[in-house]
Amino acid sequence: MQTISNANKIEGEAASLSARFMEYLTPDGECPVRREPPTTAHAILCHILLLQSVLERTANRITETHGLTFTQWMALSCASHGGQTGITHSQLSRRLMLSKAPITGVVDRLEKVKLVRRMADRQDRRVSRIVITDEGLRLWDAVRDELEEHSRRLFADLPAPEQELLLPLLARLLSSAIQEDPMLAALTQESTR
Repeated sequence: MQTISNANKIEGEAASLSARFMEYLTPDGECPVRREPPTTAHAILCHILLLQSVLERTANRITETHGLTFTQWMALSCASHGGQTGITHSQLSRRLMLSKAPITGVVDRLEKVKLVRRMADRQDRRVSRIVITDEGLRLWDAVRDELEEHSRRLFADLPAPEQELLLPLLARLLSSAIQEDPMLAALTQESTR
């Protein structure tokens, strides 16, 4: 009985969420093209996209105060985890879920301001590795602290058990989205070879 009650509660909350989303779409809550409310999956996707937009603006605002874009900071993060041996452009591309062309531009800009350096791979001289510099590590750390503080404020109203439920659900959703994206699916297949 409890399971049915919980399912009904979740359905009611989803319907409420959909209704509120429709209110955001148009001032009177009417959708000029579709008369039926969006499905729960569609409403969730739209909310995630809106949330992503807001979070990306916030992340860029924080990183810009340090002279970086959020993507550059993420590249520094990946390079920092590579330690003294660094990471390859292909690894960085997979981790940031970007094609190799934008990755090259990001690394070029970080190298120009001496936050990373390129070095030849010991096993294959044709491959260059991206290694974070001491200045890059200091900057990455400073931005990370600010982003962590922002995360604490953002999740203050979401109890730890709910956060622990949310993380694997988002990971499953991300996995599904990767499989639907041709470029990311190709990158994933490349990494398993």
